[in-house]
Amino acid sequence: SNNTLNFGDPSDNNVGRIIYRHASNQMGLYTNNTQQLLIDSSGNSTFAGNVVIGNMTISSQEIDVSSGNLILDSAGEIHLNADGAGVVRIQDGANDFGALFLDSTRFTIKSEVADNDMVFAGKDGSTTVNALTLDMSEGGNATFAGNVGIGIAPSVKLQVWDTGGGNVASFSNGVNADLDINLTGGVTTLTPTTGILAFGTSSTERMRIDSSGTII
Repeated sequence: SNNTLNFGDPSDNNVGRIIYRHASNQMGLYTNNTQQLLIDSSGNSTFAGNVVIGNMTISSQEIDVSSGNLILDSAGEIHLNADGAGVVRIQDGANDFGALFLDSTRFTIKSEVADNDMVFAGKDGSTTVNALTLDMSEGGNATFAGNVGIGIAPSVKLQVWDTGGGNVASFSNGVNADLDINLTGGVTTLTPTTGILAFGTSSTERMRIDSSGTII
């Protein structure tokens, strides 16, 4: 049996009502002769339309969408505030494949699956371009799809621009060989601190300049 509380008007004596269904221990809330809210015996609520709320506190841990997409639509910004290093985990099913977090003072983006590459992609017209790929199985080797520019929009594979002059690049094996490229006063200088600058072809040394400037 049911218990019903009706709210009527001159044209309809139960256009609004609350029904408690004892057999199923459910409560239904009606407006305009249509059930708009159903509360079941476990306290679960099913709304027929949209839900408009102010601030919301969730006592459990999940928001589940039975079908389709979940859309967060905000008139302003969307803030994700997570205590515990600010970790935001991205999952497929129950498996982590990415994370955003604060590592000390560093904002970190991390691929969580062993050896999975990280790809930065975008649209060039209607074509998807993998602009940058980080190969995690090779220690993070970086592959750029296009040109690379430092201080300038590049027109060649690698372009460095420094209006201040001085050293613009430095190469070293960390032990006994290095090379600085210096651009100062209209002069380009290649300077090894080891004291020897060598030139070669076909993987063979053909000429060298020693620390005294002598060409050998």
